[in-house]
Amino acid sequence: QEAARMHRALFPLFQELFTAPNPVPVKYALQKNSVDTGGVRLPLIGYDEENMAFDKVWEKFKSNEHIFV
Repeated sequence: QEAARMHRALFPLFQELFTAPNPVPVKYALQKNSVDTGGVRLPLIGYDEENMAFDKVWEKFKSNEHIFV
């Protein structure tokens, strides 16, 4: 039950991590968490306007982060 609750809480974040080609969303998420990953190499491009959806999910995750401690 605990694992299912955590999975449901993380599921929107999982979905957002697969909205763009890997590693773009993963690097963006790490940078949001103050981990320097450098940029992505061509032919990939970093996030632009579309990262607004990721930012909304990320902020919701960060506000509920206490449930994982």
